[in-house]
Amino acid sequence: MSYNFRPGSTLTKATPERLEGRKVGLAVVPGMNMPAAKRDVKLYRAWADANEWIRAAISHRKNQVCASPWDIIPLDSVAPYDIGTQLRLVSLFTKPNPATDSFRTMIEECVEDILVLDAGCIEVTRTLRGIPAQLWNVDAGTIRVSQKWQGDPLDPRYFWYPQGRFGAALLDQDLMYMVQNPSTHRVLGLSPLEVLRETIEAEMESARFNKAQVKQAPPTGIINLGEDATIQNVDQFEKYWRAEIAGFKQTAIIGGTKNPEFINFSRSQRDMQFLQWQSYLIRKIAAVFGISPQDLGILFDVNRANAQAQSELSEDRGLRPLIALIESYFNKEVVGVFQRTRAKEMYWTGALDSMTMAKAITLSYLDTRTEARLALFKQMPEANVVNLKFRFKIPSGRNTMARAQTHKLELGGLPWQTVNRIRDEELEDPVEGGDEIVVMTPMGPVRLSSITGATALSPIEKAFVARYLVEGPWIMGTQSALNSEVKSPEGLSVEETTE
Repeated sequence: MSYNFRPGSTLTKATPERLEGRKVGLAVVPGMNMPAAKRDVKLYRAWADANEWIRAAISHRKNQVCASPWDIIPLDSVAPYDIGTQLRLVSLFTKPNPATDSFRTMIEECVEDILVLDAGCIEVTRTLRGIPAQLWNVDAGTIRVSQKWQGDPLDPRYFWYPQGRFGAALLDQDLMYMVQNPSTHRVLGLSPLEVLRETIEAEMESARFNKAQVKQAPPTGIINLGEDATIQNVDQFEKYWRAEIAGFKQTAIIGGTKNPEFINFSRSQRDMQFLQWQSYLIRKIAAVFGISPQDLGILFDVNRANAQAQSELSEDRGLRPLIALIESYFNKEVVGVFQRTRAKEMYWTGALDSMTMAKAITLSYLDTRTEARLALFKQMPEANVVNLKFRFKIPSGRNTMARAQTHKLELGGLPWQTVNRIRDEELEDPVEGGDEIVVMTPMGPVRLSSITGATALSPIEKAFVARYLVEGPWIMGTQSALNSEVKSPEGLSVEETTE
């Protein structure tokens, strides 16, 4: 049972019966017994709403995430998967709860809190079997985090404080608390707005100064009425100036000197290099949010040569880490629960032994975005009982050409990605036999795994592969390579093998 603390609902007892009588908390430690709370939440949210540059940065990143298509796809494209579970997960994310109309609405609010407070909170309500049934956004400013939680699933980890008063305690399984910048010396994250606090204050002060300059048009300085002005003339002009023109602006009136003139005490925006100062502040904001200045409309340093590179760097530094964060939580806290529940039920019915069940539970906590971790699911198909994952479907744009050229030099021209891996990045369905790296030779494609003995090669195939690996692909483009004196591993030349 989980806490039900949505607006308009009645708080229910979230602590399972097994928690009754259990002492919550450990020994009294000064400064460690109260849960940690985000400070200045209203201030940061006011900045996010009122500051143009901060709002532009947040909206840019939020729109990128929310506009990205998503799907529930198989982990192993060639292994069977549960279509019923897939449809159930798609339905859950499409309509997270009765009050939220779509996945986009839910993820918009979550990403906003991650960027403003570095705390994206989603409550998970479950069925009696423990399967996620609904996903509810929670105001991250009302959630406090235990400073002494040691991983015990029976100890509350999060605490809900509406209006600054304690409302409910939550177990770790009841709430997804997404933190993008964790640290060992704090339990809370560090948001871009917290890093940019002084920068935002400086930008707002400069905006207020310029507003005052425009609002009070008469500048600060001295008006000299000239040598013919008497004291009576100066007094009369000053009264007229104060009453009709300047109000209380700091402008002095004098007379008696030779020529009338105005002595300006203020400096122009050009003199103060206001544009350069504003550009400096905007670049700091862009750097912390992981976006390019051109994403905020700063285009005077952008040309055709570097525009694409800046766009790719913006995607690599900001969008993809945020996407990976959300994916990891959804896979661990939602899709992973289906995997763990299915493994336990299969163990109870005798379909799995205890070792395989343990493997299945362990797999449910792994990050499926990395190739090495993903390979574990393929190596243990008996433990991959659900074979599903949540994924944002974003085509890879991460310095594609630069990476391809670098790997080509490092590997001597050998291919370094499988066909299905490339098709997966381009959001295409996998093809049969596309999970092996293929080397192109004058005789046609040869599986790279065959070189290690995983699949038998004919002597002539081994000869071509051996020469390809030693001398590189540039010698293999002509038919004359067929008549060369390359020896195969069995000691046969190509000509002997052909005969």
